[in-house]
Amino acid sequence: MRADLGLTDTQIGLLQGVAFGLFYATAGLPLGLAADRYHRHNLIIAGITVWSLATLASASRATSAGCSPARLLVGFGEAALAPAAVSLIANLFAPGDRGRAMGLYMADRR
Repeated sequence: MRADLGLTDTQIGLLQGVAFGLFYATAGLPLGLAADRYHRHNLIIAGITVWSLATLASASRATSAGCSPARLLVGFGEAALAPAAVSLIANLFAPGDRGRAMGLYMADRR
C-alpha cells in the first residue's frame, strides 16, 4: 500500500492505526448496546457488509485522504462483529463450553 500510493510511514500509521483503531474503539460501545437490544444476526450481517464494501472502497482510493473515510468504515464494520459474536457465543454454548468457543473465536482475531 505504501509503495502503490507513495505514502510516508506517518500516513500509513494514521490510516492503519488512528483512522481504524479510534473508530473501532468508539463504535464498539454503542454497537455492543445495539447487540443487546436488536437482532444480533442482522448486526453481524450489516457489519460484514459495511466492512467488505469499505475494504473495496479503500482499495480503489489513490490517496491517503481518500483512504481515511474507508478505513473508518472498516473499523465500524469490524466493531459491529465483536460484541454481537460474543453475545451469540454466550447464548449458543453451555457455560462449560464457552471458554473453548471463545478461545476459538478469539484465536482467529488479530
